[in-house]
Amino acid sequence: MRPIKAVAALACFLTFPAQGTAGSLMEVYNSIMATDPSAQMVEYQNKAAEQTIVTQKRNYLPKITLTARGGVAYQKIRESGNPVFPSGSGSFDRTRAQLELDQPIYDPTIRPSIDAAKAKARQVEIRGALNTEMLTRDIIQDYLTLARFRELTDSVDRVISRLESESAAIAKKNDAKIAPISDVQSVKLSLAAMKRERTNFTQYMNRALATLGVDSETIRTASLNSDAVNGLSDPQSSEELDTDQKAEMVALRAEVEEYASQALVEKKRSLPTLSVYGQDGYIKDGNSPFGGAIDQDLYEVGLVLKWNLFDRGLNRSKAREFEYLKLAKQAELKARLIESERSRKASKAILAASKQNVADIADLVEQNRVLMESSARAYEAGKETYINTINAYLASEAAVRELINSRHDLVMTEVDTKAQADGWNKALVETVDSLFASSK
Repeated sequence: MRPIKAVAALACFLTFPAQGTAGSLMEVYNSIMATDPSAQMVEYQNKAAEQTIVTQKRNYLPKITLTARGGVAYQKIRESGNPVFPSGSGSFDRTRAQLELDQPIYDPTIRPSIDAAKAKARQVEIRGALNTEMLTRDIIQDYLTLARFRELTDSVDRVISRLESESAAIAKKNDAKIAPISDVQSVKLSLAAMKRERTNFTQYMNRALATLGVDSETIRTASLNSDAVNGLSDPQSSEELDTDQKAEMVALRAEVEEYASQALVEKKRSLPTLSVYGQDGYIKDGNSPFGGAIDQDLYEVGLVLKWNLFDRGLNRSKAREFEYLKLAKQAELKARLIESERSRKASKAILAASKQNVADIADLVEQNRVLMESSARAYEAGKETYINTINAYLASEAAVRELINSRHDLVMTEVDTKAQADGWNKALVETVDSLFASSK
């Protein structure tokens, strides 16, 4: 391939975004979400947490217990004085039935136990949503990684194709004694370096494909659309973000509430409990050596007071344990809030720097393109060496790859900032998907 033709091909690439058939990000996202087993896991975790609340509330209800016994009794009597029955022993049938009612009137542990269960349920719900967010984040990041390295691979493939053509041509000129062996070796060395770089890019793509759980035949990314990337609006909401309402912060606050409630439960265990007690009993004894058959009915009703006056300090120690756990979570929450605030303040400067970097590298690409065209024309006029022309081409393509990286870095910065404000959700997937060129 003549250098001047390569210049025209590269200039075409720089002017128009590459078009491709996109196994679009939204299609990949919907496919993964539809088959993700963790969705069912989260559903059952939420149901279990809600059932825990129901379980704790049931402590307010009465407890009714039926006990029935049937068997053989043995008695032995030793009488002295004026006995009613003579001394002796014997066995007889005995049947017993007892129905007991226990209705709590005052139990100070029930209410904080319910509060702890509700706080736990909020955590489970939020953690489940965060799991979905993290899966969405991984899908977006892996897709962008795949798209980045496919764009980079396109550049490397162009260079490899050019160098293979140049290698064959310069080898013939060397055989004809019109080109030095150093030119041949320089082209071969550059070709080997490009093939090694392509292998590295392929490894990165395969890792992204493996993480997404798809293969190269079912997903094909398009190139980032330059106009869409440039028009991507700054996530203004990041500056107005109420960090207290971020899902992670809400989950941490729910953990604080859970530990506080559990500490209160342990403290309340040292207080007395009061309940209504009722019993209906029936005893039937068969004929015994000491008298005839007996049928006995027993009715009892009243109040039961239970007070654990000394429990070796276990309740107090357990309460203190939960207090320390609560303080630890409060400290973690404070640290996360500080970290989130720092990230929010830094995001604007980071975005500005990323955009400036893209602009600077775009200018570098243009300057390299001008240099490459000048070198190609000088070579055609016999005023430039062959290797300098090849090196100008390689430098131009290297600048193109640097621009690809900078644009993808900008997109990731924008995406991360938007996610800080609104979370990793389907709307963000749609936004990222719109950044890619499509043949549609």
